[in-house]
Amino acid sequence: MNSKDEEDYWREHHHKQPFVKPGHTYEHYAPAYRTGYEGCDKHPGRKFEEIEPDLASDYEKHGSVIAWDDARDAARAAWDKVSGVIAPRDVSRGVRYD
Repeated sequence: MNSKDEEDYWREHHHKQPFVKPGHTYEHYAPAYRTGYEGCDKHPGRKFEEIEPDLASDYEKHGSVIAWDDARDAARAAWDKVSGVIAPRDVSRGVRYD
């Protein structure tokens, strides 16, 4: 996983995400995206739900502007992208071909 590539991806695709609240920019959600993709890399083979408390703690250590409850979906989206889980409802994250 390349952190710079992930940051660039989320900066470009942030405005398309269904969880983004009006008035919140990429910068509001950047720590959540980072928590998601770095957390997935740090905990390979684990499920998001298994370590969510640890992720929430990591997120809050970054001095984030928005609460975890509002940032959780962004962290989850980044986690899913890096782990290869692509939700059918979010076509902006790509299409998986088997």
